[in-house]
Amino acid sequence: GIGGWQTGIYGLESPGGWQIIGRTDITIFDATRDEPFYLSAGDRVKFVPATRGSAKG
Repeated sequence: GIGGWQTGIYGLESPGGWQIIGRTDITIFDATRDEPFYLSAGDRVKFVPATRGSAKG
């Protein structure tokens, strides 16, 4: 989502108040993995438009 000059990623579905700009099929947080967070602070994320049929749901 976007909040002011920042973007953020919700690791789980939850209310938050930020303007949602997209979704991903990637599991962002999984407590069963050795590294439970898919992303780390400072990682760069590129937002690209989904093509028809490329995203689930």
